[in-house]
Amino acid sequence: MDQGVRHAGPVRGVGGSTLSLSYTVPQNAITVAAADPTNIGGEDIALPLDVTPAGDWSVVTGRDAGRQSILREFGSNPKSFVRRPEWGVGLTGLLFKGATSQVRDQAISRGKTRLNANPRVRRILEVSGRLPPTGLAMTIRVDTVDGRLDVVDRTFKP
Repeated sequence: MDQGVRHAGPVRGVGGSTLSLSYTVPQNAITVAAADPTNIGGEDIALPLDVTPAGDWSVVTGRDAGRQSILREFGSNPKSFVRRPEWGVGLTGLLFKGATSQVRDQAISRGKTRLNANPRVRRILEVSGRLPPTGLAMTIRVDTVDGRLDVVDRTFKP
């Protein structure tokens, strides 16, 4: 038997059929150097990736990385990122309380607070919200380190 292959032996299947299971045990440990997450696209995203129209993975950079950072934080609940418990606006969690004007105002306030803490955001131009029947629609306009970013009527749902 090869050193890397371990056999679990025969297993009885449905109807009395026999199936042999095996798996490969890695021979050498793979060591990957730790990456500085703040150098890869921001601390909030360890590896900002997107899928191209051709179906390939590509690294998100520039305004797209800022957009991804902001939208990811708006949808995430506070304390969902262990290293930064204050991170997260928590729109989806807020909406479980119901789409009311108080929830909208709280979402706008939380959004402004978190945008001020985002290292990609230089200046907040607008954070507003409206209550369509499907959830909470947010408009976010900011100047980022890579230029102006406008997210208009992005709907968040519970």
